[in-house]
Amino acid sequence: MRWFLLNKEYDSESLCDVGRDVMESFNPKFNPRAEMVDNFYPKDRHGFSEAIYRVQISVEIPFVLDNRSENDD
Repeated sequence: MRWFLLNKEYDSESLCDVGRDVMESFNPKFNPRAEMVDNFYPKDRHGFSEAIYRVQISVEIPFVLDNRSENDD
């Protein structure tokens, strides 16, 4: 099962908010699921858990460029 702690779209101007949003996604005050993750993966004495997190940044391109020349066939 996969839970999304942060699933948000940004425009180029608001990309500077990503760091803050990531930090808030781990804070139960802002995100109740963060506390649920701690139930499955208790933290060690340093505050780290064994949970694996996936970070992915993508952009949607409105068209596909074909850079092949006529001689590439």
